[in-house]
Amino acid sequence: MASITELPSGSWRVQIRRKGHKPINETFSTEKLAKAFAKKKEAQLEQIKATGGIKPEKGLKFADCIDDYLANSRELQRSAMAIYKRLRATIGFVSLVDVNYDFLTMFAQERMVGKSSGVTVAGDLSLITSVLRYCKKKRKLDVDAYAADRVRKELGEDHKIKSNEQAYELRLPRPRTLDQIHPPAQLR
Repeated sequence: MASITELPSGSWRVQIRRKGHKPINETFSTEKLAKAFAKKKEAQLEQIKATGGIKPEKGLKFADCIDDYLANSRELQRSAMAIYKRLRATIGFVSLVDVNYDFLTMFAQERMVGKSSGVTVAGDLSLITSVLRYCKKKRKLDVDAYAADRVRKELGEDHKIKSNEQAYELRLPRPRTLDQIHPPAQLR
């Protein structure tokens, strides 16, 4: 239950304490705003209790989630930052509600048609998983946190075969190197 009290300054304070959640404390200029906020937050806490997360707001874009994730995560490598910047530009406009398994499957297929290798697409999907997991665990949003992970696994062996073939080709010794390791037998 929310506690709404008037402060000596004339502002209204809302305090909500629930077991398993951080305390929520906000101040408002009017009692009406305080009551509306308390009602909304209590409904969200009930939804979290019932379903494990709250439904993302309609206006929440994937770019907003990327920004929030980057602001609250440790410093990332330059390559990861470049990928997040590209993801923000390419799919950032999509509503978070629409970032689901079907959308990510189409995203991966479109990326595979271009010049991107399977390894690159798998990397993109891995970073998308990080953002979705952050939204699920830290922001308590009701999103499919592992949708991108399932799509990445569905890429199958495509992205692994290419990288293994390349690695295998790079490991083949040249004939000159073989001669140095094991000199050819001298004919008598």
